[in-house]
Order: sequence, then structure tokens, then C-alpha cells
Amino acid sequence: MLPVLCAATVFAVLFLFAVLIYHAPLRMTVSFRHVGHDDTGFVDIRGLGGLLHFRRTLTGLDLGFSSEGPSVKVARPPQAGRERQAHAHGETGGEPGGETGRPAGRAANRDAAYRRAASATALTAEEVWHVLRDISLVRRIWAVLCDVFRRLTVDELRLSLRVGTGDVVTSGVVCGTVWAVLSMLVGRWTGTSSFRQVPVLRVVPDYQRRVLEGEAHCILRIRLGHAIRATYRLVALWRRRKRDGAPDSGTDADRDVQHP
Repeated sequence: MLPVLCAATVFAVLFLFAVLIYHAPLRMTVSFRHVGHDDTGFVDIRGLGGLLHFRRTLTGLDLGFSSEGPSVKVARPPQAGRERQAHAHGETGGEPGGETGRPAGRAANRDAAYRRAASATALTAEEVWHVLRDISLVRRIWAVLCDVFRRLTVDELRLSLRVGTGDVVTSGVVCGTVWAVLSMLVGRWTGTSSFRQVPVLRVVPDYQRRVLEGEAHCILRIRLGHAIRATYRLVALWRRRKRDGAPDSGTDADRDVQHP
């Protein structure tokens, strides 16, 4: 009787723990700012009272061309610890604390790995087209995203843009068009997700110069169980896409990507 009672207790505790994990809130903060030639942004994900924490900093978002067509380059900085280690290898030419002039083959390999970690991931037009032409795959991805949006809670959404073409008339037309498109998209989003605050949208025309600058900040919440389930479904669809022979995205070290 005692073993059965112990097994039932363990099962009840594990079941309660699984329920708590499934309903635990996951908070995601996304921020991006583009002014002039400077791009800064980050993605921060927290959950389980800080036990689950992921943060990725972005330092650039550039349009370019590769051997497969137009591409989008997302740059990211190396980790601070790796950058210091790479700097130490570059100064000594060998292992930290080792003799000066020691063969630097291993240090060079590590430096190359650090630079690769700090390189940019490129998404090419060929990869996007391969996904879009598979109608069944697009429908399944769209179904997963719609389910995620229905379960999202948006705590804050701020979007500010400065648009200019150098001409008064065209700047006004472009600014109005951008405002109409953003209003439509955000309006559809407010009808799908739960918003705690009214979204803040600003589109400012610049009549003196050709410019496109902006800043976006968004705080989202979703249950951890829903996020895990959606991630699993998207990964399964992505693996199926790769098995079908689709091109795979990679870093600049994997392909010849030219960015102006």
C-alpha cells in the first residue's frame, strides 16, 4: 500500500509541476531603433521568475545581394567574454599565460570561431521564395502564427517613423500611405490579440531630406506552454522544409554575401 501511495504522490507532484510550467507567463521585449546609419536593438525573453532568460542584441539590419539574390543581413555583436579572450589571443599569439611567440594555430582557430559568432545571418530572396511557393507549408505556418497571436497579450506597443523624400508633395503622400498601412495592420492585430494599452503610432514627415528612420518597442506576454507548443510545430515544419531540399540560411562565412 505504501509504494502505491508514494507513486501516486510523485505523480501528483509532477502533474502539478507540469500544469504550473504550462501556465507560467513568458515575457518578451522587442526593441529596435534605426537613426542615420546606426541600428540598435535587442530581444529579451524572461520566464519562470527569471530562471529562463534569453537576450540577443542586434547591431545592424542591412539590405544586400548574394549569389542567390537580394538578402537581409542581421548583425550581432560577440559576447563580452569571447571578445576579451579573442583580444588576449591576438596580443600573445598563443594561449593566455603561455610563452610569447608560441604557434598561434589554435588561437587563430578560436579567433575565427569568435568572429563567426559575431557575424551576420543572411536571409536570401531564394529562401523566402522557396517557402512562399509551397502553399501547404505557408498555410500551416500561418495557422500556427494565428494561434499564437490569439493567445498573445500585448502590454505595450510603440512605433515611431520619420519619412522623407526630399520633396514636399511626395513626402506627404508617402507619409500618409505609411500611416494608412500601419493603422490597418495594427488595427487587425488589436482584433486578434489582447492589448493592455492603446498602441502608440507616430509617422512624421520630413520635407527637407530623404530619410527613413524609426523606433519600435513592444512588450508581449504568452503562456510558456503555448510558446513551447508553437515552437515545436514551427521547428517540425522547418525540418520538413529542409528535408524537401530547400536552401538553408547561414552566416556570411558560409556564403558570399555582398552588402553595400
